Amino acid sequence: GVGRVVVAAAAMHPWKVCRGVELLGGLHRMAEETVDGLGGRLSEGLSLCPIELHQGSWDAPEIDFEDDDVIFTYSTAFGEEGMESLGQALGAKAKDGAIVVCTEYELP
Repeated sequence: GVGRVVVAAAAMHPWKVCRGVELLGGLHRMAEETVDGLGGRLSEGLSLCPIELHQGSWDAPEIDFEDDDVIFTYSTAFGEEGMESLGQALGAKAKDGAIVVCTEYELP
């Protein structure tokens, strides 16, 4: 997405890090602009945990979920095949006990 959810999560809790993963290049660039645009607001007292943004797919080797406690996925456009792929990737990469929150569709 464009970074709103990851910024909100970073502002609401002192996580070790908040990561955003976006497949589409245009949306990823918008997320980078969202995060970069916060620079001035941070000096005005907005407190955020560190934010990392990645462009790619959840099943790419460089996308890692093993340290994540909470994983949120805005999954309204994934469909059955996409949710199956996401479920397999999280099953292989996420730690036991991680909380996964999905919109629209359940993980298989």
